[in-house]
Amino acid sequence: MMKRIISTSILSLVFCLMLFAQQGEGLLRDLGSANLERLEKRMSGEVELCISDSPNFYAKQEALNKIKAFLADVGATSARKVHSGKSADKGSRYWVGKLKAQKGVYRVFLYLEKGEIVEIRFDDWKD
Repeated sequence: MMKRIISTSILSLVFCLMLFAQQGEGLLRDLGSANLERLEKRMSGEVELCISDSPNFYAKQEALNKIKAFLADVGATSARKVHSGKSADKGSRYWVGKLKAQKGVYRVFLYLEKGEIVEIRFDDWKD
């Protein structure tokens, strides 16, 4: 009986971790298609947004407007996850992605604390 409980718990944890990882990849794909609906749902009320070395804190809606304008300006075409990580002590996660656009390639950084996006960065991609 105890083995069954432990096995079920481990499988549930693995499933949750896989689902959370897929959500991060989904957020990056959404950025590539300029679909910000899922991003908006995950954003904190205030977000640190940095576009091309110009960081600032914005209310959620203003940050979304700036991201939409940026994606439209560069002509975003696709995005994919490059890598991700987590901090056990802070309960935070991050994803780094590669955004392809008509005007170039960009590094995307999403940082989440307690499941909410608190930082988003767009930088020129450097190989």
